[in-house]
Amino acid sequence: SREACPNLSLIAGFNKVAIPCALPSFTSYDLLFHIGSPKEVSSVERFNPATGLIEVASYDENGFPVGQKFIISPREGYSVYMRVNKEVPSPLGCFEQN
Repeated sequence: SREACPNLSLIAGFNKVAIPCALPSFTSYDLLFHIGSPKEVSSVERFNPATGLIEVASYDENGFPVGQKFIISPREGYSVYMRVNKEVPSPLGCFEQN
């Protein structure tokens, strides 16, 4: 349902987000592209409990994704660092297929 898959209301700076409707193949790079361009989003980060490290996906100076490419899980929270305020539709899997 739409309520279970809310839009992401992101503000410039730090945002804590969950992606409850992410498909199993959706990655940190996909989330970067979905949120916006390098002029809009700085990075997507997660804490990896297995390693105790923060994993970071971001854009390089040419607009290509770099850093860790990790799966976006509906059961995890992510830090998104934005350069601008932006309302982003919920990524993937939000609407029931007929």
